[in-house]
Amino acid sequence: MAEAMDKQLAAMDKKLQDSRGSTEAFRASLRSAREGMAQFDARLAAARPMVAKLSDTGLQEQVSTMRQGVDELSRAVRQVDQAGAGALMSKPATPDYKPQQ
Repeated sequence: MAEAMDKQLAAMDKKLQDSRGSTEAFRASLRSAREGMAQFDARLAAARPMVAKLSDTGLQEQVSTMRQGVDELSRAVRQVDQAGAGALMSKPATPDYKPQQ
């Protein structure tokens, strides 16, 4: 019976030794995860002022400017479509002068 107990204790000891290695690997993973979260928090803190600036008027102004640019581009494309590429380089024709009588 003592021999069986010794075998069981030896088996338990081996499992404990094996689990210590796994525990160390798990602790190392946790340390790495904590470091990653700290880096993420730092980047998030650095980005907050830029995000706040964009959410104020900056983003609205940029969108408005982009819309104006798209409108101008659309007008230019319509001109080219209607009158050819020369329409972009030449001035619009002036009406002929007709004196009133």
